[in-house]
Amino acid sequence: MVEFSRKSQAVFLAIFCLWLWPSPVQSEIIWSQINISYLASSNYLQVFGEHQGEEVGGTTLSLEHAGIYNWGKSYFFVDRFLSDQPDIIIDDTYLEFSADFSISWITQSTLSTQIIQDWYIATTWENANPLNADNLLLGAGIRWIIPGFIFFDTNLYYRMQDDLDIGTENNYQLTTAWAHPFILFDL
Repeated sequence: MVEFSRKSQAVFLAIFCLWLWPSPVQSEIIWSQINISYLASSNYLQVFGEHQGEEVGGTTLSLEHAGIYNWGKSYFFVDRFLSDQPDIIIDDTYLEFSADFSISWITQSTLSTQIIQDWYIATTWENANPLNADNLLLGAGIRWIIPGFIFFDTNLYYRMQDDLDIGTENNYQLTTAWAHPFILFDL
C-alpha cells in the first residue's frame, strides 16, 4: 500500500488546484497521449546501503500521460517496481506530476515571436515511496518553434529537495521535452 505524507498531500493538492484552475468549459485539448509499459529484468542494481552492488530481478509497470491544452500542458507518470528480493531492493512507487501554465493564456495576449511560441509558469511535484520523499520544482518554461517538431520545450526550475539527510540540497534543473514524428518505412 502506498502512503503519502502530509507534505505529499499538501503539495499534490496545491498543484491539482492549479491544474483545475482553467474551467473545463474553457479547456481545449490540442494533443494528448497515454502510454503503458511493462519492464522485467534480472539485473536491477542496488546502488546504496548494505546490499550495494547486488543485482536482483524485478518488474516495473509504468503509466504515463502527456497533454497540450489551450491553457498550457501537463505530464504525469507513475512507476511501480516489484522486486523479486525485497530484502535487497524494496518494492517502491515513484511518480511525477507537471502542470505548466501558458502566460499567453493567463494574460489573454499573444507573446509569441519568430522562434518562441509561448512562455510558461512551470511546476512539477515528485514523490518517491516508501521513502515519503517529496520534491517541488517551480520555474519558467519556453515552447520553441522548431520546424518538424510537434513541440520542443525547455523548462528551468528551482528544485526544492525533501530533507532526507542524504546530502542533497536545493538546486536548479533544466528539463527538455519534445515530440518529433518519424517514419520507419514508407509504404
